Amino acid sequence: MDSDKIKDIIWAHSLWKQHLRKAIESGSCHLSVEEAGNEKKCHLGKWLASEEAQTLPNYAELVEIHHHFHRQAAQILQLALNGNRHEALNAMAMGSYFNKLTSQLVNAINEINHH
Repeated sequence: MDSDKIKDIIWAHSLWKQHLRKAIESGSCHLSVEEAGNEKKCHLGKWLASEEAQTLPNYAELVEIHHHFHRQAAQILQLALNGNRHEALNAMAMGSYFNKLTSQLVNAINEINHH
C-alpha cells in the first residue's frame, strides 16, 4: 500500500473522534450504531478484506484492533444517542480503552510502511 493511501486511512479513522464528539454534543449522528460498529464498511475494513492486506505480517493484529475500535465507537455512539454525554466523553477521554485502541490502530497502520 502506498503512503498516500495509508495517510488517507489514518485520516479517515481520526475523523471518528470528530463524528463521535459531534454526536455527543448534538445527540444525533449521520451514522447508526450498527454502521459505526461495522468494521467492514470503512476504507480500512474494505482494504483489510483484500488479498494485499492479508499478506501483511501484522494482519491479524490490525484486524483485531480494528474490530475492537469499531465496537468501542458503536458503544460511545449509543451512549451519545441515549443522551449519556458524561459517560460518552469519559469513554473517549485520554487513557480510555477507545483512546488506546485509536493509538494502537494508527501505530499498526503505520507499520505497513515498514514492511
